[in-house]
Amino acid sequence: MDPLQTSDLHKIQKWDAYVPDMKGYIAPQQLELSPACASDIATQITTLTREENNCMRNTTAPFLGLSVSEEYPATSLTIDGETFAVPASSREMAFLGGHLGDPRASRHIASPAAVHISDRGQSFISKSLNGALANIGASHGNYIAEMTLASLEVFKTGFHKLSSTPENDRHIATLFVALPALFTGPAIQVCAGTHDNLKREVTLPQDLSRGLSVIAMYAGVSDAYMTLAAGCEVICLTYHLYGTLRSDEPSVLPRLHNLSGALPPLRDAFCTWRHCLNSGAAAPPLILFFLRQTPTSAAEFEGADAILLCHLAPLAKAYGFNLYLGNFTHTLSSKQTVPHEYKEYDEEIDLSQLELSDDPDEDFEVDTLRRLDGVRINLPALVKMATALVETDDVHHDDLIEIDLEQDYEVYDQSIYDTTVIYSETRTVTLLFLAP
Repeated sequence: MDPLQTSDLHKIQKWDAYVPDMKGYIAPQQLELSPACASDIATQITTLTREENNCMRNTTAPFLGLSVSEEYPATSLTIDGETFAVPASSREMAFLGGHLGDPRASRHIASPAAVHISDRGQSFISKSLNGALANIGASHGNYIAEMTLASLEVFKTGFHKLSSTPENDRHIATLFVALPALFTGPAIQVCAGTHDNLKREVTLPQDLSRGLSVIAMYAGVSDAYMTLAAGCEVICLTYHLYGTLRSDEPSVLPRLHNLSGALPPLRDAFCTWRHCLNSGAAAPPLILFFLRQTPTSAAEFEGADAILLCHLAPLAKAYGFNLYLGNFTHTLSSKQTVPHEYKEYDEEIDLSQLELSDDPDEDFEVDTLRRLDGVRINLPALVKMATALVETDDVHHDDLIEIDLEQDYEVYDQSIYDTTVIYSETRTVTLLFLAP
C-alpha cells in the first residue's frame, strides 16, 4: 500500500474519517515473514521503519532522472582495438562511425566485450552513475548492487528509440552515459513515458565538452527515446543496474512498480498481525516508536518522524489499528554527599561534581496520551503496557541512551561542611503508539 505524502498528514488527524488507499491490500492471513527478523511481527515492523535502514522513501520517486558532472578528465576509449580520444572531436566521431560500420548511418553499436574504458575514466563514470541513481531514488536500499556495461552506441541527428526492457526481475534501472564531445551544438532531449501515460523529459546541456551527462530510468519505462537536432552527435554508454536483496534484511528492490515507496514486507507484517489477533494466536499487544521531535498532533510531524507516520498510517487504518502519541520520561537518580569547606547554604553545586551511584533508582513514566488530532485521552491500561514495554525491551533501552539527558539535583540535607543531594539524569521523548 502506498504511503501518504507528507503534505497529506493533516488528513489523518480525523482518524475515524480517514480512508486509506487500499492498493495492494491483502485480507488478514498468515504470511511468510523475514527470517532475518526471526519471523517476528514487531521486529519486522520496527526494522523496516528505522531511519538508518533506509527502507522508507519520503516522496514518490521520478522514473527518469538526469545527472551532469562538472568535469571529466581527458582520457581515451578503446573499441575493437582502436583508441579514440575523449572528449571526442568531430573528426574522431566520423572515424568512429566508419570503424563501427557505415559512416553515413545515424546509429552505431558496439558490444561491451569490444569496449575498454581507462581506469581514470571509469572512476568518473561510476561517480556520475551514482548521482543519476540518487535522482530517481534508487541509490539507497538494503540491496547488493551490480552495474554492468550493456553496450556502446553512437547517435547522430534524428530520433533514436531507447530500450529499458527489464532483463530479469533483478534489473532495477538502465543508465545512458553521454561522453564528452568537442562541440557546442543543439540540445539533445530524452523523453520517457510509463504505462500510465505519465511523461517526463530531460534535456542535456548544449556544451558536452567538459562533463558527463547520465540519464537514469527504471527498467520497464516505455516509449523511451533520444532526439538529436541537426549537427548533433554523441557517444553513449549503456549500463544496467541489477540488485540482489540481502538475506539478513527485510526490504524491497527499488523498481518501477514501487516508485511510491510502498513496502510489501511492512504490509505483510500488518496483515499477519491482524490475522493473529483475529485467530487468537500470539501477537504483539503494542509497538512503540521513539520520535526525534515532540509533535502533539499529526500535523506537527516533520522530517524522519513524518516519513515514519506516512508509512504507518495507511496500513494501520486498513488493518484496524490505532495510532497515539505519548510523552515518556526516564529518570535515573541517586543520593550523593558533596563535602565542602564552610559556605553559605544558598550557594549552587557544580553539576560536574555529581554522578550517579552504581545502583541508581530508575523510574519510567508515560503521560499525556493524545490522539493524532492532539486531543488528550485517558487509556491507563495502554499507558501501563507501554511503560512495561520500555522497561523490559533491550532495543528501547538502547534508544534511550541516544536521547540527550538533562541533569538536575535536589537538596536532601545539608550542613556547613557538606550537602546531601538527590542527583538525577532525565531523558524525555515522544512516543508513537501502534496498538490494536
